[in-house]
Amino acid sequence: MLRAAAVLASTPAADPQRKAAEHDFTTSAPAARQAHGRIAGPAAAAQDDGAKLIADDVARKKYAETIEAGQRADTALRIRLRSRLSAVISGKDLLPVWFVTVLGPLPPACDPHTWMDTATDVPAYRGLPTRSPTPSSPSEARPTSAWQRAAPPGTASWPGSSGTGGARAFASADS
Repeated sequence: MLRAAAVLASTPAADPQRKAAEHDFTTSAPAARQAHGRIAGPAAAAQDDGAKLIADDVARKKYAETIEAGQRADTALRIRLRSRLSAVISGKDLLPVWFVTVLGPLPPACDPHTWMDTATDVPAYRGLPTRSPTPSSPSEARPTSAWQRAAPPGTASWPGSSGTGGARAFASADS
């Protein structure tokens, strides 16, 4: 269409190129109008989205310290979980059944990094503790879940049972 308009503007009326350009222009003009009509909707949406991005930038600046603190806390949590998970895998502690059922007891030899990332994400998502309270005396130890409170005496202290649904593997007093 632009080429046809350029030919129309630069050639005399009797020129054969002008006749061909007139034909091209008349056939291209409706298609160009239709294309401009289709652009109007997305252009308005883009302007609305631009306003939302500006509002997001303002909110991000306003809450930057809180966002950064949350990201630092998430990083610290994942480091602690990954360290504890490494210790559990290399030690004699057992992983919780719900964990082993989904991810297996050990990372696969072919891609251990992906397994460790996923294995770290699971307890982080579940919100499991990375630290267990260490009571100074047995009288300070209290059951932390309904099944521990209902368990016969002595069973709540079995290895691997901490009342957190098998989270003892991720809990460590020295974390």
